[in-house]
Amino acid sequence: LTNPDFEPALRERIVARLNGRALSTRASASLKRAAVTVILTDDGQLNHQLTSPKRKLPKVYEAVCKHPVSDEMLSGLLAGVVLHDDPETVAASGAERIDSHRLKLTIVEGKYHQVKRMIAAISNRVEALKRIQIGQLKLPDDLAVGDWRWLSEGDLANLKSNA
Repeated sequence: LTNPDFEPALRERIVARLNGRALSTRASASLKRAAVTVILTDDGQLNHQLTSPKRKLPKVYEAVCKHPVSDEMLSGLLAGVVLHDDPETVAASGAERIDSHRLKLTIVEGKYHQVKRMIAAISNRVEALKRIQIGQLKLPDDLAVGDWRWLSEGDLANLKSNA
């Protein structure tokens, strides 16, 4: 949780509902205009399964780009790009245009600022970013930015089976 505009209030609301249970958490985004799916858990094994790059768990993002998204840009993301400070080529496992300036991007590596850096590598820039799916767990359409909900038993079983 890194957006300074809502982090303290969100943290207070979550902690109040947890009745003092300790959590092991990991930050999941650092763009100030990012709205992401964040999973807070006290299950260390699940946390590792969800965050370890070796697990190759798909994460799906919706990105708003500064410039129009061309077919060549989508092809480049799927073929693989070289990030500015990493000589290893990284490729999206899925890339599709939503409209002229928005795309849906699926990655499995989970490198630092990977989506932002991949889009920069195709000569574009992320203006807004939203993680909409982790594994098979989709961000509910009716969940407002800053709101949260408990995972259902089905959600949890789905996450564990796909992680």
